[in-house]
Amino acid sequence: MARLDRAGWSIEADDPALLEPALLLAEAQREALRETSGPAELRGIACWYKHDRWRMKTRLRYALKRLLLLPYPRRAERRNLHWLRERCFVAAEPLCVGEHRRRGLVDYGFLITRRELEAAPLEQALGAGPPEERQALLEELARELARMHALRFVHRDLYARNLLVRPPGSPGRIVFLDCWAGGPGPGWRGPDHDLACFDSDARKLLSEGERADFARWYADEMRAQRR
Repeated sequence: MARLDRAGWSIEADDPALLEPALLLAEAQREALRETSGPAELRGIACWYKHDRWRMKTRLRYALKRLLLLPYPRRAERRNLHWLRERCFVAAEPLCVGEHRRRGLVDYGFLITRRELEAAPLEQALGAGPPEERQALLEELARELARMHALRFVHRDLYARNLLVRPPGSPGRIVFLDCWAGGPGPGWRGPDHDLACFDSDARKLLSEGERADFARWYADEMRAQRR
């Protein structure tokens, strides 16, 4: 892991060549005072730039959490994405992560991931393909979610907006995003929280029969994982 510390910034990247470009991008994004995340480019790589801007109350809260060895949100997300990818889940690829400190407290954090250029939001993919493809996507999601839970990883924000679908023919089509709030190991919320999050969207996106199939595939895979 390569690291750059300069002028209040602390940035880390797997590829050292991305550190300086990431610093320039982060400085520009911070100065722009934008609150929303969005697409960007890093050394010719199409990426997604996600950031947080914190007021004093939030800075103090996260400073306290750091005393308890809890990571900043974007670092937690980077850690979780790596954890998933190392276990053969399809998840966004993290490129760089960093924070800016002012008067000793972090006031800004960011994460840069590689953008899935050919992937579509789950809701769009479910409506675009034939019924057999729709069924295959739902089964893959159910079984991958069960495998995730069997490994004691809880996403904690598993809504349809945080799931992408790669094109047909990809080795794995369901892409997991935005997993900073969860992680592996014990936590305040368990697998039932993920199931409830997804089902809140499934009531609008899926038929009753599809919801029943999803539950059956999930249960079958949990049994196969001896959970």
